Amino acid sequence: MRSEGELVVAAGFASLIGPRTENQDFGGVHLGTALERARHGIIAAVADGVSGGKAGRTAAELAVRALVEGFYAMPDTLGAARKMQAPLAAYNRWLHSQARGETMADSATTFTALALRGRRAHLVHVGDSRAWRYSGGRLTRLTADHVRPEPDLRHVLIRALGIEPELRLDHAEVELAEHDRLLLTSDGIHGVVSNARIAAILGENASAEATADKLAEAAIAAGGQDNATALVLDIVRLPAPDHDGILAGISALPFVEPPRSGESIDGFRAEQVLSEGRHAVLLVATDSEDGSRVVLKFPRREVLSERALRLAFAREMLLAQRVSSPFVLAAHSIRPDRQSALYGVQPFLEGETMAQRMDRALPAL
Repeated sequence: MRSEGELVVAAGFASLIGPRTENQDFGGVHLGTALERARHGIIAAVADGVSGGKAGRTAAELAVRALVEGFYAMPDTLGAARKMQAPLAAYNRWLHSQARGETMADSATTFTALALRGRRAHLVHVGDSRAWRYSGGRLTRLTADHVRPEPDLRHVLIRALGIEPELRLDHAEVELAEHDRLLLTSDGIHGVVSNARIAAILGENASAEATADKLAEAAIAAGGQDNATALVLDIVRLPAPDHDGILAGISALPFVEPPRSGESIDGFRAEQVLSEGRHAVLLVATDSEDGSRVVLKFPRREVLSERALRLAFAREMLLAQRVSSPFVLAAHSIRPDRQSALYGVQPFLEGETMAQRMDRALPAL
C-alpha cells in the first residue's frame, strides 16, 4: 500500500555573532523541489567552524554546501546513510589536506545534519554541535559530544570534520511524529542555555522562525561569548504510514512478558488482564502521560514464528493507523522513542463484551 500525502515541514533559522568579530557558524535547510523531496527528502544542517583555525567559517559553510550538493546528486536508490556519508567523507579528506597548508591551517568544523524523508529522519553528527527532539512536552538530546572527558577540557574536540584523514560519523534514525520539533544547535546555544530553558522555549509553540530567534537571543542574553546558532524544524504533516515503514520501526523491538498488575512498561501501568487468547494477551492499563485508560496487546511468541508475529503486528498497526471510522477501534498514539518492547496500544472502551451481549437473553417477539 502506497503512502498518501507528503512530508510537510516548517523551518526556522537564527545565527547571532555575539561578542566575537566573526560568525564561524553556518547552517541551512534545503526543502528541495517536489521531485527532490520525493526521491531524496529534506536536508538540514548546522556546522560550527573551529575558532583556532584560519578559516573556520569557510570550513563550516563548505561542509553544509558539500552535503546538500552531494546528497541530491546521489542515486535515489541509496539509503540516507550512504547519501550523507559519501559527500562528507570526500569533503573531510579535502579539508584535512587543506588544514595542513597555509591558507586554511588547522581548519576544522563540527557538523550535525538531518535528512527527512517519509516518516523518518536520518541523523549524522561529529563534534559538539547537537541535535534535539521535542515531543510530547519532552526534550531529548539525540547526539553525544566528541570532546575530551576531563571537566576542564570539554571545549577540546577529539572528532570533527578535518581533524582526521578518515571521517568517523555518528549515525542514527529517528521515527517522526506529527507536531515533533527537531532542533540543531551550535555550542554557543547549549553551552549557556540550560536544557530546561531550551525545552521551555520550544514548548511555547511559537513559529519555527520565532523559536530559533528566541533561542539565539537567550544565549546572548545569558552572557554567551560564542556565536549562537539554532535551526528548528516543525513536523507539520507526515505521509500516511505504510507497511514496510511500520515493520522497519518494530523490527528492533524485543519480545517481553506482559507486566503484572501494578507493574509498568514505558509509562503504562498495568491494572488487570482483559483477555488471554491463543495469539495475544490483552491488559487494561493507565497511560501515565495523559491519564487515559488503554489496552496493551502483547503477542504470544510460542504460537507463531518471530517473523510471522512481526508481520502480523505491522499489518494490524497499519490498519489501525490508516482506517478512520466510528465503527473501527483506532490505534492509541505513542511516540516511537517511548516504546521499548513489542506490543500494541489501543484505547479502552467501557461496556459489555460481545460474549456478554450474546448471552443476554433477548425478549421474545
